[in-house]
Amino acid sequence: MFRTGLQHPHCRHEASRDRPLRGFTLVELLAVIAIIALLIGLLLPAVQSARESARRTSCTNNLRQCGIATLSYVQSQGGFPHCGGVAPKTGRDLWGWGWHLLPFLEQMALVTNPSDSFVTSQAIPSYFCPSRRPPTSIRGGYWAPGNPLTGMLDYAGNGGSVQYWYAPGGGTPGDGVFVPWGGILPMTPAHIRDGLSNTTLFGEKCMNIRYCMTDSQPDDDAGFATSFQDDNIRMASNGGYVGIAPDFSGPPYVVATMKPRTWLFGSSHPGVTQFVMCDGSLRVVENEISGTTLKQLCARNDGQVVSP
Repeated sequence: MFRTGLQHPHCRHEASRDRPLRGFTLVELLAVIAIIALLIGLLLPAVQSARESARRTSCTNNLRQCGIATLSYVQSQGGFPHCGGVAPKTGRDLWGWGWHLLPFLEQMALVTNPSDSFVTSQAIPSYFCPSRRPPTSIRGGYWAPGNPLTGMLDYAGNGGSVQYWYAPGGGTPGDGVFVPWGGILPMTPAHIRDGLSNTTLFGEKCMNIRYCMTDSQPDDDAGFATSFQDDNIRMASNGGYVGIAPDFSGPPYVVATMKPRTWLFGSSHPGVTQFVMCDGSLRVVENEISGTTLKQLCARNDGQVVSP
């Protein structure tokens, strides 16, 4: 019988069974896990940055919509929407700018709804920054436990350079765009003597984001339809503090802790706060802006023009 170089299949099987199988060692496994973790660590910030960029773009669009709606209101009514509390207005006419812009934000169904409680309970999408919260309505909460369901808002009208409800004598009209002038006259573009493109109209408002979706807070309790107050109006200064205060997460407010962060402009965007100017243009302002410059942006008639 001749011998060949071929082995019987059964023999090859026996030989392979005798050789040990090669697998991952613990060191190799740990190295693979470390590499995967490193890749995740590198990719996660990029993903988060892309998401924030998309949210900020959406916020920009919302502010632009508010600006365009305001310009349409000015063209229709001959002046800027008042901020409520202006005699001899009555009923819904006493409500603030958030109500008066609804016809120009495709919200006529709300405008014509006869139920005040239903209207004020609605969350208007154009009034929210998605970096902070989705359109939100809040009922009660630690600051105003008896509040009915109320549609909130993340943007505030420019009340001026000084928080004048604390000014000596009280109630002194401010130098912003939204000022309760007792019905003497509407605020018109002619009153914005520093120029429409140089004066803020709306800006994002600083908030305690720990409770902004669950509880009423002292500067976030009355909702979008409220008359002139800190829910829908902000100034460049707050009882001596001047500047922008970014969003934060903190304990519930008490009277002693309501300053300096409450009632100021600010946002949930990293490092910046967005404003829409009186001509409808958008201006992105760094949170580190000087108090003097911010006051000049908020004053309509101080003669100090701040270039973009």
